[in-house]
Amino acid sequence: MERAGQAVFDYVQHYYPEVKKITVFCGGGNNGGDGYVMARLAMQAGLEVCVYSVVETSGLKNDALTAYQQFIVAGGSVNYFENQMMDCDLIIDALLGTGLSRCVTGKYEQAINAMNQIQVPVISVDVPSGLNADTGCVIGNAVEADTTITFIGLKQGLFTGFAAEHTGTIIYASLNLPTSAWETVSSSITCVLPKPLPPRRKYAHKGNFGHVLVVGGRE
Repeated sequence: MERAGQAVFDYVQHYYPEVKKITVFCGGGNNGGDGYVMARLAMQAGLEVCVYSVVETSGLKNDALTAYQQFIVAGGSVNYFENQMMDCDLIIDALLGTGLSRCVTGKYEQAINAMNQIQVPVISVDVPSGLNADTGCVIGNAVEADTTITFIGLKQGLFTGFAAEHTGTIIYASLNLPTSAWETVSSSITCVLPKPLPPRRKYAHKGNFGHVLVVGGRE
């Protein structure tokens, strides 16, 4: 979680060096914990950070709770999201991660709507909130991110279904895991990178490049 938050913060520093005010939306799971780590690092770097939670922080557990507590100890504060007006240069979406299995409703949906309406860049942590990480389907509503920073592995749902409308630019961060971590994990898909087409003459047309026969059936 510490590495994930650091990866997001490093990206912001490199690609958005002019940013002064950051709003971070945190959910109740580990994705929210990544957000708290990022918020603490940004605050310690002198940036103005506003954190909104869509859940009562008293219900946080395990690593997410630790990340929240470290943020508070560092001098941070958390606001419960109530559709407040946002004044910021950049938004971090750390609401929902890979474990999403039911329709987005309530405060989560309200926060997603708010992020989609404000005219500043949005960076999603691991997966745009509301997007199914396996299928690329939108489960109720989903963040329309400008950038998605995904960790450890490229999720299938970032490239399928409706993902292209929500992920923006996809950035992969391995979090420095050793290569052996992937050796026992099989994948059900293969990413095929197309070979670039050779240059074509400006007056070329489809008849210059052969013919295709397609045979279809019902099954």
